[in-house]
Formats: sequence, structure tokens, C-alpha cells
Amino acid sequence: MNEQELRNWLNPANQQLLTELEGIIPVRFTLWERNYHGCQVHKAENDVQHPVEVEVFYRNETSQAKIAHEMLHAKTSLILGDGISLYDVDNKTPAYEGLIQIENAEKIVTACEHVIFFPDYLDMGFREEDSFEEYELSNEPRNQLSFLCEHGLKLGGSYDVDRVFQYISLGFTLYFYPNAERFQEEVRMLSQLDRGLFSKLRILREACTDLEVVPENREYLADSYRRFGNEINHWFRVNRAGRR
Repeated sequence: MNEQELRNWLNPANQQLLTELEGIIPVRFTLWERNYHGCQVHKAENDVQHPVEVEVFYRNETSQAKIAHEMLHAKTSLILGDGISLYDVDNKTPAYEGLIQIENAEKIVTACEHVIFFPDYLDMGFREEDSFEEYELSNEPRNQLSFLCEHGLKLGGSYDVDRVFQYISLGFTLYFYPNAERFQEEVRMLSQLDRGLFSKLRILREACTDLEVVPENREYLADSYRRFGNEINHWFRVNRAGRR
């Protein structure tokens, strides 16, 4: 269906959310051929701090839940910020620079937004499994976790940055799944594998839990991203994580 057909098709809960979004910024729906939905907050060409439009990407095989999911990402980003303070870290280590390359930064922010907007998503009448099926993957995350538990994060007695990156990625996949009960055993394994590193992930998970999407919380979340970045950067420096 085209954009106008999609707009007419939206259920009352999504219509209300769209009206709320369009009270802040223009919204455009774009059909694409990829196998997932997406959302992008476009910024002004000469002012990356100034959002000018939200674009929601949808597939022909769409659903009300998936459209809601993407619009909630947009709302959360517009009101609470886009995680730019992850870059606001002094004396970045090479390992932190590697971690925070754009795709990893986006994954961090996306995982945090899932935790933040999950209560609103449920309040709109959707079920967890309607839109978060990307977490119900094959056993690949569990296989990766099993590998790390068996072999550890070190090579030759020192932390290996690729394994540390894999650990952090698993943390944002499993620990930041919005329903905290889903992966309790896997999260316990993560915490036991490296308690110090896990404590850095906890900074953001606790900051995002039960965080209301209101402008008053924007600086609090920015500070939480910044604190996480500084703590992880310090961890990399102290532990001299690198490639072996």
C-alpha cells in the first residue's frame, strides 16, 4: 500500500501516536524492499542538532505493531535525544573509538529506546512478540555467549578487544531486551563472565528502566550515555584491551 493508504489503515492507537508526532515534526512513510522496518530522524543539512523530518520505512508485509514500534523510536529520539553524548568522552582510547563507530552507537541507542518505550508499546495494546521478534533469533546469541563462557574474554592473559566487543553486543541484545524476564539465565551468565564490564552495562539499563518520555528527562539520559561512555572508555584504558 502507498503512504496515504497506510495512513488510512492505521488503527486508533497509531493514529493518536502519529498525531502526537506530527505535532512536533513532519512525518513521512516510505515503502522499501528490505526485510525489516526502520525509522530515521532527518536533520538539517547545516545543523545536525536540528531535526526536520521523521521518515518511517515499512514493508508490504507490515503490521500495526511494527509501525507503532518505529514511531515510538522516533518519538523517544525527538524528546529524549539521539545519544550524541556517547561521543562526548575525553581522551578516547582506540578501543572505545572502535566501539562507538556509527553502527555500534546506533545499536546502543536503539537498545536503550526499546527499554524506554516498551511500557508505552504495551499500553497501545500490542504484545511483546508482535514487534520484538528480532530478539527471538536462532540460538546464535546463546551460541556466542556459550563460546565466551567457555573461552573467556582474554587471549594470552590480556583482554581481547574483539571478544569484549562481542560481549558488549550480547549485552545490548540480551540484557537490554525490554522484558527483563525473557533472558534471565543468559543475563546471569553475562554478569558472571565479567562483573566489572557488566556493571558498565548496568549504568544504562537502570537509567532507561521506567524512564518517562518527557523533555525533563532529556538531560538525565544524555548524562547517562556520557557516563556509560566514560566508564567503558576508562575500563578499556585500565585493562588495555586490544587485538592479540
